Amino acid sequence: MKLVTFEREGKRYIGVQVSQKVMDIAAAARTYAKGMTESQVSAYAAAVAGDMVSFLRTGEEGMAFVRILMDLALMNELHDTHTNVWHTLEQIQVRAPILHPGKIICVGKNYQDHAAEMNSAAPTTPIIFAKFSNVISDPHGKVVKPLQSDQLDYEAELAVIIGKTAKNIKSEDAFEYIAGYSCFNDLSVRDYQMRTSQWLQGKTFDQSGPFGPVLVTKEEVDPLKLDIRCYVNGEVRQNANTSNMIFDIPYLLEFISGIMTLEAGDVIATGTPSGVAAGMENPKFLHIGDEVVVEIEGIGELHTYIIEA
Repeated sequence: MKLVTFEREGKRYIGVQVSQKVMDIAAAARTYAKGMTESQVSAYAAAVAGDMVSFLRTGEEGMAFVRILMDLALMNELHDTHTNVWHTLEQIQVRAPILHPGKIICVGKNYQDHAAEMNSAAPTTPIIFAKFSNVISDPHGKVVKPLQSDQLDYEAELAVIIGKTAKNIKSEDAFEYIAGYSCFNDLSVRDYQMRTSQWLQGKTFDQSGPFGPVLVTKEEVDPLKLDIRCYVNGEVRQNANTSNMIFDIPYLLEFISGIMTLEAGDVIATGTPSGVAAGMENPKFLHIGDEVVVEIEGIGELHTYIIEA
């Protein structure tokens, strides 16, 4: 399934995208559910509140409930024109899948070609750093170019969304703790990033984490072999495959959960391949008016527009 957080008429909802339409989970439950279990009630309440994290906490029972609703909604789509179960993408505003993640953990230099273009040896242990929820920007969002710098850079990344509490897990069990995947753009202000040994100040400018457009549930894709690309104004800047990660997703979850407890809704951005502006002989940093697109196979396209402050 492709789960989405969306707004319509000033209210937030969660739904399932099917082609160019979105099923409102709460409306589908009101229309089709004939008596609900406790976990289904929790999933419904999360959908009513438009709270993706609370929905993820309902676990596989919540997911199974939504799959049943989706099957019923698809069967009745042509007949139920008055229930507000279905909306076209033009009728809604798609938001980031999770608007306020508890944690955003990013992995640095996790593709060997990217480490090389940054004049760095490939790491022998994962490099991790944090971003915060102030960075979240919606799909098709407008990101203000920082006044402080002309070195705004893009980084296309596969995001892993945690589905349940994970602490000291083993790599062979990692996928049990994953809810799904999305696109992430780790926008980086390079001169701020590089002026100290700690990267945080160059990684946490407001809106510097475009995220979305959907949360693809884990059974839909193999995250270890997805094509990943980044375009700037239609020009291909990054073109790689997640199979080229130095530290794969199971290893990263074991490593990170050994340091900190991961919770439902936490986001892990798994690193970017080569092709960033900072790695070029003549860097092509982002400018006002640019459109950046992160595209990941099986997930979709994340569009971002750079605007003036």
